[in-house]
Amino acid sequence: MLQNMSTPEGGEEPAKVIPQQNLNFQKLLAGNYILDILSLLKHKINDRTICNACLLLSGVLIQYGKNYTPQDLRELLCTICVDFQIQNEEVCVGLIDIYLDTVIYILSNTKGLTSSRICGIIFQEYGCSQDDENLEWTVDVDFGSKPKSNRNYNRIDVKNAEVLTIIQITDIHYDPMYMPNGNAECGEPMCCRRTQGKPGNPDTAAGYWGDYRSCDIPWQAVQNTLHQIKGNHEKIDYIYMTGDIVDHGIWDTSIKKNTESIKNLLTVLKTEFPNTPVYPVLGNHESSPVNLFAPHNIDNKKVSTNWLYELSAELWTYWLPPETKETILQGGFYTVLVRPGFRIIALNSNLGYTANWWLIYDLKDQDGQLKWLAETLLQAEKNSEKVHILSHMPSGYNTCLKTWSREFHKIIHRFEATITAQFNGHTHNDHFYIYYATDEPTRANNIAFNGGSVTPFSDLNPNYKSYKMDSATYNILDSETWIYNLTKANMNGNATPTWVKMYSFKEAYGVESLSPTSLDKLLQNMATNRSLLEQYSRYYVKEADTALAKGCDRECLKKNLCEIVTAQMGEPTQCNILLKKIQTAGENNFNLVRS
Repeated sequence: MLQNMSTPEGGEEPAKVIPQQNLNFQKLLAGNYILDILSLLKHKINDRTICNACLLLSGVLIQYGKNYTPQDLRELLCTICVDFQIQNEEVCVGLIDIYLDTVIYILSNTKGLTSSRICGIIFQEYGCSQDDENLEWTVDVDFGSKPKSNRNYNRIDVKNAEVLTIIQITDIHYDPMYMPNGNAECGEPMCCRRTQGKPGNPDTAAGYWGDYRSCDIPWQAVQNTLHQIKGNHEKIDYIYMTGDIVDHGIWDTSIKKNTESIKNLLTVLKTEFPNTPVYPVLGNHESSPVNLFAPHNIDNKKVSTNWLYELSAELWTYWLPPETKETILQGGFYTVLVRPGFRIIALNSNLGYTANWWLIYDLKDQDGQLKWLAETLLQAEKNSEKVHILSHMPSGYNTCLKTWSREFHKIIHRFEATITAQFNGHTHNDHFYIYYATDEPTRANNIAFNGGSVTPFSDLNPNYKSYKMDSATYNILDSETWIYNLTKANMNGNATPTWVKMYSFKEAYGVESLSPTSLDKLLQNMATNRSLLEQYSRYYVKEADTALAKGCDRECLKKNLCEIVTAQMGEPTQCNILLKKIQTAGENNFNLVRS
């Protein structure tokens, strides 16, 4: 098993994964019931089991970091990964060789490192957080007095005010190795690649324009998407690109490969839209290894993320002014005054992602981003500017660090009169989030729109979104979601896909505006109107054939409803209010069984 692999450095000397003569290694594996815990973990018994397994394994890793060689640690991780069928041999080896240097650096250089700290961050979503003072911090900014919000979301008749068009493209995840008619059921984290062999039968062959199974999108589909946007929208004022250019082949990434993918995509964007401003943000897949964003003062080239910040500062300069370079190099974030009175703030929200293991090393507002955000908004408020915030990771997502999410929510509440909209990606679904006042839990005060995804990975149709914005108020007036149906597109691979407008938000839901108050009213209607929530849930999966076939039962619909109001990770107040409303109305009246 796993014999004759190359070393992590690429040398030719074979490396055995299991050191047969290392009795200490074997005792360490066998001790503390680690094998028993892992066997249970494989079957996902419960959250407590997951937390216990994490505590035990992280304890082993900490000891290995202190007492064993990097090769010993590599052998331990490979053995666990393969023996417990976490992934196949190729994926296990690829992932471990990519991540090993970072793991060793964090284990060796983090002061006071404990198992509870590791598990409290990485497995936060399973309730593994412990009472650790390092997990609690606040953004140190003097916010001053909060002005009264007087925003008017209805169109204002201002002389010379025009309606502006914004296009949001997100989660492209194009795969340079995608092969039409390749193997779409390969058993690896991502399929349809030319290295994964032939399909077992015609039913498992990858489509020409993408595939509903665990596959990213081919280059011809990326080009077609951009051609569609260019040809379908007569005037585009701004393009928001909210992250994740790179594919899901996370065991096979490298700085070189990721750089090529990023450059290819940004080059074609310049070609298709030479005169349209593009405002990009970083997705968690842009880094290599995936998800890992080291603090900018980590200059060890084996583990540093500075290559990505330097690349972004270089490539984004086509659209961004020179003064953005400083903060891009500091942590991948920036701000631009787009026009008098209108500012964009682009965040690197991956710095608050629990899968970013550098939070273990330095979790207190990495690179000072949230402090910078608050100070930038404070200056925008003084200048009477309106702001759009762009980011990749939604702040209420269960893998957004709880403390980071809370502090971000506090900032949004404080500057609700300044921030007119937020835009994010990452989830691949078409949905939105409502923020509520921290001091009035029933008052909606901000909205975040999720852009969906160009990739179909998994059970989704490709999409992009367009928005109409009032140039007098910088409020969003309406949004449209455009898709193509993968089943129909792949029936005739020689023809280009037929793009359709899936829906206009105002028309589909009959809302007066896209203001927080109006969307809160819509939400309350969803809580007692099965048909309305089922409509939302169809749009959520972008009417993908495979997702519609699986359906969305009562718990699924409730989850979709609660997700809308979970803008702060781990804050259940709004969800509980909605569920109580459903209960009061009577489960029979809210019969969440598909017709």
